[in-house]
Amino acid sequence: MSNVPKAGGADDIGERLTGLSEEFPGWTVKLTDTAHAPFQAVQDAADGSLTLGAGTVDGLAVLLDEADALGCGRARHALRDALRARGAEAYLSAVSIAIRARTGVPRTIGAYRGRFTWHDGGNLGPIADVDQVADEVMRRLDLEDRR
Repeated sequence: MSNVPKAGGADDIGERLTGLSEEFPGWTVKLTDTAHAPFQAVQDAADGSLTLGAGTVDGLAVLLDEADALGCGRARHALRDALRARGAEAYLSAVSIAIRARTGVPRTIGAYRGRFTWHDGGNLGPIADVDQVADEVMRRLDLEDRR
């Protein structure tokens, strides 16, 4: 007997998995025939791949959310360090990076679902491209790169 829940039917499960794929870019979300964890998400990276498995779609969503929070947290640290290496005064809080434009106007940068964004929602780029995003932040804030 399958571990796949019958409530809502297979179409509902497929829609929910598609929704997770859209919400968590960079992850391949799928249904497998693995008895203990039929719902899986795989993320390939240069240093290997990460596979998450759960017994329910909701369980997989929780794991993906936790993985995203960890990845974005590491990326915020890396971006703060990259901005400081370029001569910017950048400070890390629990959920964002604070930095000032050349004019003194404070700006904040967050990371969510694999992307860096200004807190007003403007996209800065993927968390995998820290150096590119740091260069873009320096350019947009009209800060001189003092490396």
